[in-house]
Amino acid sequence: RWEKVNKVKYGVDPSVAGNIRHEIGHTLTDKDVRTRAALLQLEMEIRGINVKKAVSNYAATDADEMVAEAFSMYTKPGYTKGDMPRGLEVLIEDMLGVSAP
Repeated sequence: RWEKVNKVKYGVDPSVAGNIRHEIGHTLTDKDVRTRAALLQLEMEIRGINVKKAVSNYAATDADEMVAEAFSMYTKPGYTKGDMPRGLEVLIEDMLGVSAP
C-alpha cells in the first residue's frame, strides 16, 4: 500500500513470495556474509554504484537489508545475471553454494 500511495518502489518484490525470499536471505546471512556485505557496500559507494538504483530503496538502508533484497532479487523467477552489481551476485551465489562462471 505504501508503494502505491507514494508511487515509489521500496522493495524488490512486495509479493508474499518476495517477502519469503527476502526473509530467507536474512536467515542465510551469517557473520561472514555480514562482513563481506559491509565491505561490498563501502566498495559500491566508493565506485559510485547507487544501491537504490541497482537493487532497491530498502536495500540502501543497511548492509543486512542489501543482502536480503539482493537475495530476493537474485532468486526471483526470471532474474537475469547482470541485473545487479557482480559483487552482489557473487555474494548471493556463495550463500547459495552456486558455482558461477
